[in-house]
Amino acid sequence: MTPSLTEYMIRVGVALFLFAAAGFVIVRFSGRRKTAVSARQLTLLGRLPLGRETVYAVRCGPDVVVFVSGPAGMRVLGRWPEDRWNGEGIDEADT
Repeated sequence: MTPSLTEYMIRVGVALFLFAAAGFVIVRFSGRRKTAVSARQLTLLGRLPLGRETVYAVRCGPDVVVFVSGPAGMRVLGRWPEDRWNGEGIDEADT
């Protein structure tokens, strides 16, 4: 006996409901309720507009990341440990 269209739609609906319920239960009880980055771990140290692009220095946890952002996208210029960052940049001879 071949299933009718109504029976097929009911089976698909029940399967979708079970997948959604399983996903909800996994997300609800996974234990990952914290935010990915706290305010102490991510801090903007400086911003320098250069025409259509902008250079940013951001403290990311124990590191300082410098990147440029503009219409063409974003590019990382460098990453240094925070203890080597003096607020004015890094001497290139030290890297």
